[in-house]
Amino acid sequence: MKQFLLLIVFVCISGTGLMAEPDSYVQKGDKFMKDFCFSLAAEQYKTAADRDTNDIVAWEKLGNAYFILDDYKNAEPVYKVLSTHPLAKVLDKFYYGQVLRANGKYAEAQKAYTAFADGAPTDLRSEEFKNFYESIQPYIEDKKQYDILPLPQNTAASEIGAAFYFEKMIFSSNGDKGWAIKHSDLGSTKPYYDMYELKEGDTSKNNLPKKIKGKVNGRFNEGPATFSSDGCEMIFTRTHTITKGTDHIRKLGLYQADYNDKKGWVNILPLPMNSFTYNVAHPSLSQDGQRLYFSSDMPGGFGETDIYVSEKNDSAWGFPVNLGPGINTAGRELFPFIEDNTRLYFSSDSRVGLGGLDIHSAFLSSHQWIYRTVLGAPINTTADDYGYVTDASGKKGFIVSNRAGGKGSDDIYTFTRHDSTVFHLPTVYFDSSSVGLRDDSKLKLDTVVALMQQYPHMIMEVSGHTSSKGSYEYNIFLSVERANMCLRYLVSKGIEIARLLPVGYGEERLINKCTDEHPCTEVENALNRRAEFKVAKVE
Repeated sequence: MKQFLLLIVFVCISGTGLMAEPDSYVQKGDKFMKDFCFSLAAEQYKTAADRDTNDIVAWEKLGNAYFILDDYKNAEPVYKVLSTHPLAKVLDKFYYGQVLRANGKYAEAQKAYTAFADGAPTDLRSEEFKNFYESIQPYIEDKKQYDILPLPQNTAASEIGAAFYFEKMIFSSNGDKGWAIKHSDLGSTKPYYDMYELKEGDTSKNNLPKKIKGKVNGRFNEGPATFSSDGCEMIFTRTHTITKGTDHIRKLGLYQADYNDKKGWVNILPLPMNSFTYNVAHPSLSQDGQRLYFSSDMPGGFGETDIYVSEKNDSAWGFPVNLGPGINTAGRELFPFIEDNTRLYFSSDSRVGLGGLDIHSAFLSSHQWIYRTVLGAPINTTADDYGYVTDASGKKGFIVSNRAGGKGSDDIYTFTRHDSTVFHLPTVYFDSSSVGLRDDSKLKLDTVVALMQQYPHMIMEVSGHTSSKGSYEYNIFLSVERANMCLRYLVSKGIEIARLLPVGYGEERLINKCTDEHPCTEVENALNRRAEFKVAKVE
């Protein structure tokens, strides 16, 4: 999947001043990386790393190749070495945490993130992952808000970029057998992605995809796509057909097409934000057609790839505007989807989540994007999850994932959302015997403030909880104080006290089996020292 869709985030780690010998294994690996033959590159880097455990360049490039291949199993021992090697970068400790997270080893990942924070205290990711293990707990359990099923038309190849188009579903595939017709890169023999359509919601065997009609499917990769509300315009990702720029690598760009009843998609034109020196991809049109959201690694961003928006002025798209640090991080933000003009879904690998790429949500408040939350299971898993889109009702949708149990390297999944509005509320954690708010707690409470400002008639229950340590009476008192501390913070931010219902449950609602008779570890006890939020009423 990353050979194409995450092309815009490939980062080949350069040498650190150590000159490789001519025709060395590292140099051979670099040549394979340049040609996007990542498995072959990994083989060369592994040989170099095995021959010299102090060849940090080889080790880091090997880890990077495994990352691109989504091979977190083989990446783990590589970054385990790098996380403690005196010549390695401190960022390798963060990557070790990322690999452990993708392998479902959350407690071990916390140790790696803590080591990274100690070595790079000014990196914004240090604060984000400071309390990673605590933060992900509410999202691991399936809250039954979504029903999710694999698309019956998935193949052993890669299906990505699902979008609704009236009664049809449009998606991209690089399948090389069955219904999918491939046309390959002669240099690597890898099939390119073309765009297909099928009847949306039809699970019968006769509902076979067919290539979309028109001039869209060209020489290289096509998709994902987004459509205007009237269905007359499509904006889609395409690999530029010429090589230009300093790295001699074809970049991704956005193109527009118009629909003709007889000819299909015609009048293919590039959009003005395209460049031959950086990538622009993953488009999503607002419902009114006036704003276009997309991902790019253009210069001046906050990280490897950021999410941007362009406003339409008359018939032309304006200068791209970065959505800012509330959304973008030092890592990768990809695959934006704008729902109802005010809700944004996107994937990120540098925010607290369950796996590699995770799907997150944000909302627009007073012309500013406010980060809300990571989506919980079953939308997110330990794998890469991305490409979240919904229909006009907001209840039906698609995601793309390379989770276990799929047919191919990437598969499309359909989901039904039980509520038209799903509120993912944070959990605030406290230190032992404390009611003081930590810095990360205030950031979480700010998301509650923004949500209640968006829904001015919302009533929120604020519940305090404790671990099983201490007396029952003291824990009731402590839990009430924790709830009230959160309440006072919300009120200080302008939320009316009548809209908040504080309650303390003491140790009555433990999320694990920690008791006085069966004491748990400090990490387990810490998960019970919390305050939670529940929407009691919303209009």
